Amino acid sequence: MLQEFPIISLWIKIKNLPLSCWTPEGISKIACCVGVPLAVDELTLIKTRLTFARVCIQVNNSSPLPDEIFISVDGKITPLTVLYDWIPNPCTHCGSINHSPTSCPKNTNTTNTTAQHDNRPRGRSSSHKPRFTPPPLGLMFPNLLFL
Repeated sequence: MLQEFPIISLWIKIKNLPLSCWTPEGISKIACCVGVPLAVDELTLIKTRLTFARVCIQVNNSSPLPDEIFISVDGKITPLTVLYDWIPNPCTHCGSINHSPTSCPKNTNTTNTTAQHDNRPRGRSSSHKPRFTPPPLGLMFPNLLFL
């Protein structure tokens, strides 16, 4: 029996980050909207690539992974795009990322699931970018981060 891992680490890229937020505190506060920040890559640390900040975060294996974060800097709301280097493919039966649907303990299918193989890809490549639909005007931002 495989061990379930309730917490996983992921690398994210935060795009459109205002220059005023390029501080350890600013990047950490923003990354907290997705998970627990652990580290940044060297180019983010030394501020030589300002197109995005790359942050390693820890998330619960069932945590939602937002594609966008809204922040307020000096009264101006700014959407930040969040890209994932890899996103786990959750089980369609229970949502866990630790096993495939065929080996799910909650799968009620009585056929021999160990002989079957799940031919779907294991994760989502960052080259398959999620489609962005801008929020309607006047939409309230319940998860707005004020910096």
